[in-house]
Amino acid sequence: MAVVFDRLFVFLSLFAVVYFLEAIGGSYMVSAVQSIERQFQIPSKLSGFISSASDISYIPTVVFISYFGGKGNRAKWIGAGCVLIALAHIMTATPNFIFPVKAPDLNLTQIEQQLNPSSNLLAENVTIQELFEFQPLKDRIPAKIREFVLQKFSGHSITERALEDVKLKYTNHTSNSPYTVDDELINEAMYHFDEMLKGNEDENDPKKVVTILKQFVENRTKDHKNDLKTIRRAAIAHFAFCGKLVNDLRNTVDQLKCNRDGGNFGPLLIIFCALLGLGIGRTMPWSLGIPLIDDNVKRKSMPVYFAGISFIRILGPITGFLIGSFCNKLYFTAPAPPPAGLTPSDPTWIGAWWLGFLMIGIANIVPSLALFFFPTGNKNSNKLTDSEVSTTKKRQSLKLFDRHIDENRNNNPSEDKTASDKFKTFAMSYKDVVKSKVYMGSVIGRVMDVLAFKGYMFFLPKFLENHFGLPQYKVQQYMAMFGVFGFACGTLCGGLITRKFKLNGRNAALFVFIISVANTAVFFSKSFLGCHSVVNGIGRDGV
Repeated sequence: MAVVFDRLFVFLSLFAVVYFLEAIGGSYMVSAVQSIERQFQIPSKLSGFISSASDISYIPTVVFISYFGGKGNRAKWIGAGCVLIALAHIMTATPNFIFPVKAPDLNLTQIEQQLNPSSNLLAENVTIQELFEFQPLKDRIPAKIREFVLQKFSGHSITERALEDVKLKYTNHTSNSPYTVDDELINEAMYHFDEMLKGNEDENDPKKVVTILKQFVENRTKDHKNDLKTIRRAAIAHFAFCGKLVNDLRNTVDQLKCNRDGGNFGPLLIIFCALLGLGIGRTMPWSLGIPLIDDNVKRKSMPVYFAGISFIRILGPITGFLIGSFCNKLYFTAPAPPPAGLTPSDPTWIGAWWLGFLMIGIANIVPSLALFFFPTGNKNSNKLTDSEVSTTKKRQSLKLFDRHIDENRNNNPSEDKTASDKFKTFAMSYKDVVKSKVYMGSVIGRVMDVLAFKGYMFFLPKFLENHFGLPQYKVQQYMAMFGVFGFACGTLCGGLITRKFKLNGRNAALFVFIISVANTAVFFSKSFLGCHSVVNGIGRDGV
């Protein structure tokens, strides 16, 4: 017995997959922009312009495609648009292969030599003066303190005024800083230095403080790789440390940037063209898919289907940010390993942004082609009434063509419009829509909403990384958990409120206005909120 498929169910399944992948691609672009900027040395003003390429192509084409595509086989149009989306995603990833960028190779030999203690420093009879010459200790213990401690051990006296001048340089020192090594040992040594300089400890018995400093030196032999990562993090932080190791590494990084080729026209052009194609492809799933579902689903079942679509709209961005988090944990040269000492927490880390675009594009090809070649079936099934169609035919029926067009053709069988007549009809239809005050008000409100929200969301990961020192992969996780989760809660609450209070069009518009004003007020209030970031915490903690 032949298996009978529900054509509507098959179509909806394919549509859900391609719509889900399209939603993933939108949020994934936000997670990839930082790595693209770093790999091809693109300034933010250019990356912001490039990101708008999909909107530049979307706006003028969506009107025409929704009108003319609705008059044809909508499944084929949707499939063609999704194929274009898949190719655009793959094309976006190609600059990584067409214009390969060599991974930054820092010469850290000199830094490593200064981090490795000599055998003399590990000897039992090592003196505190020899320990003070070890560069990591030299960077952490201020010169004045080293001078006063050596004077104390030599039997010289120090004035109270001189001690007051250096007191704040170490008593407010922070601990557990991501930019310094062995804070606990340094703070413990500083405490003993302070007690010794005040006369509370015997300066003739330096054994205790020497033991602490020797432990610091021994740890450098064990934690060599972690020390290198810490110093690298401090060298490329958005603030300055006064230390020879950090400054030497900072000079090495600056020299590497100067030697890199700054040409980025080729990658920019390819990504811009790919996003133009992406914008055209994005017009079809939403503008043609929703009317097609409306034509084939019973009115009482529509809320269930729209709830499913809303769920996909929420789940898609969450998945996109999670994929971005995964790809940002990998270095852009993957599967090759990153340079020594470089981790995803490093501000110069370049994630494997291209991998996500390839994954989304390749995954989108098969369901998109399935939609493009989706069988039309019996086009005359649109004309049949429910009483004239058997149960099996009902299960197999799917109206891929707009039922209103079929009705017009039945009423005017001799009508055969030319291309010019079709454009005139389109212009008249669009003119009627534009005359609607409700429609124009909704459009203006939506434009203002996107104007405020688009740039904010696009550059939010960069702001969070620079202001709070968060690695990109964690930023994507937070945006998936909190940003999109908030959108999901808002969608759910809005639907429940609308249903509970049975808001009509005018009341619903008033409800949107009130919520929008409250939303704007909350966002504006963030300008007056202070917070402790990594940057302003440096001065507060006295690092």
